Amino acid sequence: LENAVVGTDIPLREAALDQGAALRGQEAAAVWARLTLHADPAIRMAVIQMLGNQRLPESARVITAALKDVDADVRAAAVTALARLGGETALKPLVSLVATAQPADAEMARETLRWVAAPDFNATVAAALPGGTASGKQFLLSLLAERNATAQRDAVFAELQSPDADVRKQALNTLETVADGTDVAQVIDVMLKAKSTG
Repeated sequence: LENAVVGTDIPLREAALDQGAALRGQEAAAVWARLTLHADPAIRMAVIQMLGNQRLPESARVITAALKDVDADVRAAAVTALARLGGETALKPLVSLVATAQPADAEMARETLRWVAAPDFNATVAAALPGGTASGKQFLLSLLAERNATAQRDAVFAELQSPDADVRKQALNTLETVADGTDVAQVIDVMLKAKSTG
């Protein structure tokens, strides 16, 4: 089976991966993990796609590692595969990718996150804000706005102190959705402080 996957016959590779998707256990997992390190990105991508189709939580570690692959198509396959696993398994690695990745990868992960359901979604997104890049913070703040994450407004308020003007602007935009009438005084206070120091 492994020889068919790494061979040059594409239809045979696809058939082998279709059959391989039914395999379970440590031996099969070891083969798939090894193949995600293959020199050919097409093979890595095909294996990651197959692992996503299996929807086995134990594949999460291998799929998550592929988020750092040098090939953009493999990274894209890993994002999609994680989304298929769903829930908490997908949430943390995808949020981390949104927070810290290059904008193209972050945007892809952000779009995928829209379809991930997990009970701690908003809290996980808010917890990633402090460690995010400027572009990552903007993506995370927009996710909180889309989800009307009112319980996370303190994390959004904290980003009004960001040294990055675009992050501050996105935080203000997000507060339009997540803040309520009791927060007006705090918003004004933060804006006045920013104006006096800027």
